[in-house]
Amino acid sequence: MTSSWNNSLPLIGVAAGAIATVVGQYLPTRDSKARAKEAHAAAVRAELKEPILEFLKICQQVEHVAERCSRHDRYVEGSSDLTHEMAFRQRALQLVAGRDLVKAARKYQEGLNFACYNTTSPGSGDVWEYMSSLRIPFLDAAKKALGVPESG
Repeated sequence: MTSSWNNSLPLIGVAAGAIATVVGQYLPTRDSKARAKEAHAAAVRAELKEPILEFLKICQQVEHVAERCSRHDRYVEGSSDLTHEMAFRQRALQLVAGRDLVKAARKYQEGLNFACYNTTSPGSGDVWEYMSSLRIPFLDAAKKALGVPESG
């Protein structure tokens, strides 16, 4: 009986060592996969943030032009260049953004075009109310796409 224990103990030790090795390799691999997944998600968010900010920057300039157009009831020099740049930034956003964000950006862009080239805003006499009604859905969609938690 002692001799069978003497023969079995090394096999049990080898089996325990093999199990420990597998578990020891699995845990760090699982953690590194989770870290890699989070790093990838952060990189995607960073890649998306730049075109969002560029689009917002040009939209801010177009909003300023739309305000001037609404106050003075006339065409503002340079507005055509700005609205073309805004359209370009909106299309650049299409390359990296999801459907909801692209749809919100398109509505925002189309509405700002309307505000720049028409003397009245649809449904409202106040150009800032009109532009806010376009901007807020876009900002909400951008926050969602960037993973920003909703504020309560």
